[in-house]
Amino acid sequence: MEDLYQKVKSQISFEEFRKRVQEKIEYTGGLCDERTAAMMVVYDLLYNSIIPIDAINERSGRVTTIGRVIQTGEVRSFSRENGSEGRVVRIVLGDKTGYITAVLWNDYADLVKTGEISLGDVVKVSGTVREGVDGPEISVTSLEKLDRIIELKEHKISEISEKTSHVNLVARILKKGPLRRFLRSDGSEGKVLSAILGDGSGKIRAVFWDENAVEADRLKEGDVINIVNASPKINGDELELHVSSLSYFMKSDRNILSEELFIPISEIIPDERVSIRGFITGIGRVREFVRADGSMGRSVDIHVSDDTGRIRVILWDEHVELLERMDIGDEIEIVDALARLNDRGEIELSAGRRTLVII
Repeated sequence: MEDLYQKVKSQISFEEFRKRVQEKIEYTGGLCDERTAAMMVVYDLLYNSIIPIDAINERSGRVTTIGRVIQTGEVRSFSRENGSEGRVVRIVLGDKTGYITAVLWNDYADLVKTGEISLGDVVKVSGTVREGVDGPEISVTSLEKLDRIIELKEHKISEISEKTSHVNLVARILKKGPLRRFLRSDGSEGKVLSAILGDGSGKIRAVFWDENAVEADRLKEGDVINIVNASPKINGDELELHVSSLSYFMKSDRNILSEELFIPISEIIPDERVSIRGFITGIGRVREFVRADGSMGRSVDIHVSDDTGRIRVILWDEHVELLERMDIGDEIEIVDALARLNDRGEIELSAGRRTLVII
């Protein structure tokens, strides 16, 4: 049996090889001997074996897997020792078990450069596994584009942490902010849009950038979307999901039952981010102050009431400008504000930069 193992030793350990041989014997009810079972295992590994991504590790040797392209890098050129030019690009593939980096060389790298391989495509790749910067990666020697659907590993909002990579989320848009434009330090224009997403496990703020922000601006509250390859980041003390140029999303026809966005005022507890809907029942005076960095800030207190109670809401900086359109009795929505206890032990809401205020 050891002579047969030599044909596949780059793909599997001898211990695992022997385990699979025994499984073959048991599967056939003992009708085949050890050597016949070993030949069957070798054939499977060489010709039939499509390995799920989560089963690939640095010791896997040569593998074949199928995955959906969820991220493409920049094609880079380099000089070989003989003076000729080579090309290389890293892409990320995903299936329902996980994600892995695949390194494409030369003609295969050119497929990314020309757009023949792009986000969302499904490919079958073969190559040798090696240790990369972020774990195992496949140095691809064979690539085939397939016309099929590959499901990706899906995350629930409650499962996402700062350390989660390649987030794939299906969620409902509970509230969508406006598209904003800004100037970057290099003078180029950037675009950003924030939205609150929900699924059956929780809620999270998603931040869409540039072209994804433009596409997100076309969506409606209540739409269900599938976001692929998003990146969790901590903003202050809160977790956000960033949908950058490395990410993409599409509308989904899935029926996602999500938590209600707005909660009754009487159910607010401190140290959580909450959203409320009610009526303005009090408006205070604008206060100006100097921050530690010397910049000027402004704030104003308003009171909001619903059928269950009344709460003080502090509007900061740009939200103060909304006073011109406010009046007692106006309906108002405060989305993603921080609940906290003030010096008198009362719960109040702080509506800062992250908060969306709609009159």
